[in-house]
Amino acid sequence: MNKKLFLLAGESSGDLHGGALMEVLSTRGSWQIDGIGGPRMRTQGMTPLFPMEELQVMGFVKIACALPKIIRQFKQVKEHILANQYDIVVLIDYPGFNLRLAKALRKSGYRGKIVQMISPTVWAWGKGRIKTLADNFDRLLTIFPFEKNCFSHTNLDVSYIGHPLIDKIKNYSYDESWHKTYGISTDKPLVAIFPGSRSGEIASNLPRMLKLAETLSTPFAISCARDDLRPLIEKQVTGRAPIIASKHSYELMKTCHTAIAVSGTATLELALHATPTTVVYHVPLINGIIARYLIGINLPYYCISNILMDKQVFPEFIDYFYPKKRIEKALGQMHHDEDTRKKCIADCETIRKKLDSCGVMERAADAIEELIDG
Repeated sequence: MNKKLFLLAGESSGDLHGGALMEVLSTRGSWQIDGIGGPRMRTQGMTPLFPMEELQVMGFVKIACALPKIIRQFKQVKEHILANQYDIVVLIDYPGFNLRLAKALRKSGYRGKIVQMISPTVWAWGKGRIKTLADNFDRLLTIFPFEKNCFSHTNLDVSYIGHPLIDKIKNYSYDESWHKTYGISTDKPLVAIFPGSRSGEIASNLPRMLKLAETLSTPFAISCARDDLRPLIEKQVTGRAPIIASKHSYELMKTCHTAIAVSGTATLELALHATPTTVVYHVPLINGIIARYLIGINLPYYCISNILMDKQVFPEFIDYFYPKKRIEKALGQMHHDEDTRKKCIADCETIRKKLDSCGVMERAADAIEELIDG
């Protein structure tokens, strides 16, 4: 008999992790996997309730405008899970949606197992989520070693499985001639721009990132996280630099001399490639005020590479103010100063060693099967 799994990812990084998990599960018996995911999960054979891309909304103001649609989607997902009575529901990252969904499912009488893969950042803000997780989830799978301690005072079953990017990067086969596809010369140091995977953050950050890259007077290229984002990026770039497809993102990280990236998963990928990086994220004023003064997000660091080391590995500028001169100075040092670069690269190597734990999705699959079979 097929084991029934509902799998939900709300963002591009979650789709990658979900696809990798499905690939492992496919070797372990017969599964019926339905849910919400992106291209990777759909390629692996997931039957989608609706595409993940319909969930993606960025920023407090835009979320408020999209609220009726989000409520409809939430109700649709909840009722679908209850009607089909899956053996297990696995929710990947996306905590704002996922924690509410788990709570609503329990309130509505769902008795199957619920797993959250990737902990909310309760160590940074939203500590009330610890109780929500403990009350409604059967297991939490964490990807950073320090997260388990946040739940030590609860009865929640927490397992550190390691970070999925370690396996992904270790097993990646680099295309050594990738640059020829884009007419990129390797004779000069290349600057790479990683403007994010959401249209809102690209629109807000890419114009500023382009101006920063131009101050270095060296060739640069722009990473495109998804094919559907290319028209938006092309409109901003206007032919000034090649746009690199997502399939060559790691080649760009490995080849470039310096990177400029928005805060997010790409900054950890860049650290694992030991690429000196300057992190920027322009937040609209209203979003910044809400985040800092109403929600209380005010951390010493926001970039995960800096959080892992509890110090500045990558200079980061994340605010509704945009200190152009300070960013240019930090970027210039990362690009030109050998001592700065060597220190950054050494810290990146330490990060890799901290997270180096192969077989991440195998451990995740073990945890899921154990819950069902136990």
